[in-house]
Amino acid sequence: MSDDRVVIVGSGPTGTIAAWTLVRAGFKVTLLESGCSFPKHLHVRLCDREIYCPYALEIRDRVTYPHFENLGDPLTRWFKAHLLGGLGSFWGGVVLRFAAEDFTQGELVSQRFCWPIRYEDLEPYYNRVEQLIGVRGGTRSVPVLPACQVSRVLDVPQEFSDLAAAAAKLDRWLVPTNHVYGNSTILSQIPSPANVGIRLLARLRRCKNFRLISNAHVTRLQLHQTKAAAAGVEYIDRQSGELCFQAGKAVVLAAGQLGSTHILLNSCSGNGVSGVDNASGLIGRYLHDNMYAAYTYDVDRPPLKQSLMSYLTRPDYAKAEPLRTTGFQIYAGALDKKPLANAKLRGNLGLAPQSLQEGEFSLLFACFGTQVPQESRHVSLHPTAKDEYGLPLLRIGTCQDRQDLETLADGRRAAEALMEVAGWQFRPKNIAIEPPGTSVHFGGTIRMHDNPNFGVLNAFNAMHDIPNVFVVDASCFTTCVEKNPTLTAMAIAMRAADFLIRNSASLP
Repeated sequence: MSDDRVVIVGSGPTGTIAAWTLVRAGFKVTLLESGCSFPKHLHVRLCDREIYCPYALEIRDRVTYPHFENLGDPLTRWFKAHLLGGLGSFWGGVVLRFAAEDFTQGELVSQRFCWPIRYEDLEPYYNRVEQLIGVRGGTRSVPVLPACQVSRVLDVPQEFSDLAAAAAKLDRWLVPTNHVYGNSTILSQIPSPANVGIRLLARLRRCKNFRLISNAHVTRLQLHQTKAAAAGVEYIDRQSGELCFQAGKAVVLAAGQLGSTHILLNSCSGNGVSGVDNASGLIGRYLHDNMYAAYTYDVDRPPLKQSLMSYLTRPDYAKAEPLRTTGFQIYAGALDKKPLANAKLRGNLGLAPQSLQEGEFSLLFACFGTQVPQESRHVSLHPTAKDEYGLPLLRIGTCQDRQDLETLADGRRAAEALMEVAGWQFRPKNIAIEPPGTSVHFGGTIRMHDNPNFGVLNAFNAMHDIPNVFVVDASCFTTCVEKNPTLTAMAIAMRAADFLIRNSASLP
């Protein structure tokens, strides 16, 4: 190799976790990021008391999203931005482990849905990531949701105690919403501890074996002419417009959502010599979405002094059809002549604004539903249209079918059943099923599978056909899970980096 560096593409949570792991092991790392800055807001926390804490997702209102051709639902959204920290700037910081059954449920449906890893493979990496980012949340494991390692304990709000009792009767569990917390004292321009990428970059930049190249929009892999291996990546310098090349002994793609897929599709030539061989057609296939719906209710409860949130789990695995279920983030807000605490959340999710009267109490059930991967749901390249870099425009072909809508309808019935069993009086205020992509949880288009006929990556996230190319963002997921995917993606990224460390000498 002309360069013994590892090249990482993307500065979001998974890219920086991989970089952190490799740099600490003594590897030289070059990280390429198409952005050059991040949104700055003062965050002041003093001995666990929040003095000033801006809302984590405000950045969604101030970025221009990429153009793409829509082949399915005309309202489909693709969130991507040229920012340091990547999609971590869009993350609310919810931290949930996948359960053991989340890696095995797909086998009950089809061999196509077999994850090549198990919970036991990721457990030590869950622990390491949680210790690194600092988590506040509950300490009790329930059958569908393993507990995290938390640095600060959080309980279910007392106001939700009857909801928690009702959840148990419905084969679900109401638990604290685990979230990235960070340190007890913070004085920072980084608006949220959930901006894991930006925070890790601040540490990485102090390491002599780390280099960040910003304004570097990666276009494709460049392969060796004589062996099945990547020599590095091509990228466009966004300031000069110059086409550049960065060599490396291995390439780690962490460009987020559909970004890594776009790079691999641009790298395909069909002959396996000058480009990536996609003869199986799997790159871009099996797109799935963590579907989102917002169910808002006015309820007959006393006014609150502050907003509250908890997490309502999926039902017990024995009580639900495999790969079809829902989970909820529950937000409660009461007005005292002030805006509802989750108003910005609703706006950032594209929902209609709410206006409650003084003394009212509203519950927002943020419902996240699973979607069974289908080969027909896909992303591909436009045959003629180009994006702003002169590259083929990405096309997204997905929609919510009848079964998907029924999954979300089951979620609404579960939310209302919870309040009924708890004895709460309620009335619907806003019922909204949001278009694909709203949750910013697309995945599956560069999926893991032991069988190359069903997946692009092996159990350690290396491409079956090009073993020195790794993909570590959510595009590697074999199936869709109702839980927030970010923690699991970070654990997978750390595990892949550890594998690279152990096996670097044997890479082609």
